Amino acid sequence: MRRELAPPRPMQRDILAELARVESSTYPVTVCIRTFREMAEVRVDMPAIQATYRQVLTRHAAERPGALYFLATASPEAFAAPDCLGVPFTIIGRSIGNEAAPENLHVLTRCREYVLGFSSRHW
Repeated sequence: MRRELAPPRPMQRDILAELARVESSTYPVTVCIRTFREMAEVRVDMPAIQATYRQVLTRHAAERPGALYFLATASPEAFAAPDCLGVPFTIIGRSIGNEAAPENLHVLTRCREYVLGFSSRHW
């Protein structure tokens, strides 16, 4: 049953490259940040979101030397500044469409830890 429910291994070249980066890391950590870009009526305080994650991730990194952070977000443009989260990170999951969701999920499951925001996307 576990094998039948497991997300499929990626076939898309860009997602395979992300998988290779995650799997070659000693201690990969997924960071999922939803910015509600798809909901025009929701106002997002991006500086507050970044400040909160910066506080959490710098504490996390201090406790786990060697951790590498992989950011999954539907709004990569909001995280263009390399120091915005307080730790070096690589953006993954740029193929956000529903057709790529199972392959992206496979990549995320290869991480050792997850920092998830409170939202439906991360359940």
